[in-house]
Amino acid sequence: MANEKIRAWFPQLAIEKDDKVVASTKTGRNNTINDEKNIIIEYNELGRNQDTAMDTHTRVTFMKIKNSITNKVNYKFLGVFAPQSKIDGKTIYKREHEELKIIKSLKFRTKLVELILNGEKTTTRRINDEKNLSINDAFSLINYET
Repeated sequence: MANEKIRAWFPQLAIEKDDKVVASTKTGRNNTINDEKNIIIEYNELGRNQDTAMDTHTRVTFMKIKNSITNKVNYKFLGVFAPQSKIDGKTIYKREHEELKIIKSLKFRTKLVELILNGEKTTTRRINDEKNLSINDAFSLINYET
């Protein structure tokens, strides 16, 4: 996934109504997921975008979950899905990853960036560490002054 364009995706799953699976939105978008939660099939019941080319973006996917008791809505990370094919207006997405490695960014002043990159500075202090850094985190080093 390095240097690849990705999208965040929050598909609303289709619902069962009168023993039929129907779109859960007014736009007609019908998203279904298999029992293993590794394949999503997407199409539009109203025929919109049926003849357009398949979207080739990888999607970081979150499923909308509504608590039936509290009616509170949350989103659950499902994985990273990529389009596989488009047949008869239906796009099939397959889960490629169950985890997402998030790269954190750290900003330093110019003089510190140079020292860190040269290996002359190997530790720094982080006050109020909002990044929640931990061992084996991937991060990018950013020059704060540019």
